[in-house]
Amino acid sequence: SASVSAADLNNGNALLPRNEVLNLGAQVGTLCSALLTHAPLDPADRDPLSRGVDETRQYPASLAEGDDVFWSASAASSDSDSNGLTQEQIAGRKEIARSMASVFLALFVAAHACGVNLRTCILKKMELNRKKYPVELCKGKSGKYTEYSTQTGFTSDHRSQSTVGEDGESSPDESTNDGSALTISVLTARIRSFATERSWSRY
Repeated sequence: SASVSAADLNNGNALLPRNEVLNLGAQVGTLCSALLTHAPLDPADRDPLSRGVDETRQYPASLAEGDDVFWSASAASSDSDSNGLTQEQIAGRKEIARSMASVFLALFVAAHACGVNLRTCILKKMELNRKKYPVELCKGKSGKYTEYSTQTGFTSDHRSQSTVGEDGESSPDESTNDGSALTISVLTARIRSFATERSWSRY
């Protein structure tokens, strides 16, 4: 919120960009440790496809929407083992959730310290990826953007800007069709739509 000051976010202390970004990295490390300690391995059928193989299957948007017991929504809302998880697994899920919350807060504080609008950054990244991964070229494929360099102009030396001429840089749309503010749920829907259009539900 624009009404939240740097002092509010850091108990009255000034926010320093370098410190907050390094703290973000530390929180991500804690999350990774919790995940490696408590979470099951991802299913083998979600491994990246071999080069030249196109995707033909559709998957749930996340493991939480599939048959995976550990990541299911019911497991997230229950403290009992009636959902098929042991008490140790339930405790592990809670630790992962707490670590995710810490990462989110650290990211929010770091963005505030750096004067960065996260919503705008995400939209710009999505727009950049749309240009790097055109649907007509990469639908059902898991290739890196450099495989389409001839058509898109994005190369390993020009990852953020195409070498193919364009009619100016487009600005990200920060509103919905009815003019209301872009919420997290709407942003999530846009990200899912981006993946679905390219048959990337595997990932």
